[in-house]
Amino acid sequence: MAQPLAVAESRDLLPSVHPRRNVEEITPIDSKRVRMTILETSSGEPCIDELEVWTDAPPPVNVALSSAGAQVRAAGSLPGYQIHHLTGINDGIYGNGSSWIADEISDSWVEVELQEVARIKRIVWSRDREGNFVDRLITRYRIEVADESGAWRQVASSENRRPLGFESQFIGSNPASNLSVYRFASFSSEMQDPPNIRQSTMFSTTGERSTEHGLPNNNVASIIQSMDSIVW
Repeated sequence: MAQPLAVAESRDLLPSVHPRRNVEEITPIDSKRVRMTILETSSGEPCIDELEVWTDAPPPVNVALSSAGAQVRAAGSLPGYQIHHLTGINDGIYGNGSSWIADEISDSWVEVELQEVARIKRIVWSRDREGNFVDRLITRYRIEVADESGAWRQVASSENRRPLGFESQFIGSNPASNLSVYRFASFSSEMQDPPNIRQSTMFSTTGERSTEHGLPNNNVASIIQSMDSIVW
């Protein structure tokens, strides 16, 4: 069984998982392989846009790239979707158009084997760095590393992150879902939210809204009000 390794010192939990970018700062460790095991998602089979492994020594280098000689393997990939091939994990291309989808909703895994042992300190992963898709978001996971001996050690997990709130039920690929996720879920980077999030015209105080305005359907199944008085 993998032995846990303390993550970088932090008094508070990390932000909730976010579709665009999640940073796992770890105690520097020599690694040959990095594995992410997916335990749960927001909906459907998990999707990863890019899995990056950054070195400790300055300047930091992403040694997980295929161009750096790294190789990837997984428990399985969803068949029938060429754009969601396993190579999308480490090709250095951001966006849903070059991403990987597992063939199982839970207990799936993806692994990057580095060309050579490297001392790493940061692992970065995303669902869609461009922010166009927010479904298939990994919500529970663990990340392990192994050196040349093959012994796995846990270095990060979703247990160190704040859980998603009620907004997680809205996660999907339609505009309403994007608005909900970006409104409530922060992410651990200095990237700014897309400008259309702050100035969305989808919802207003008056008037009807339907599928013509981007809603998933014309039936109201439930209504909920957030702490800032927004009604969803």
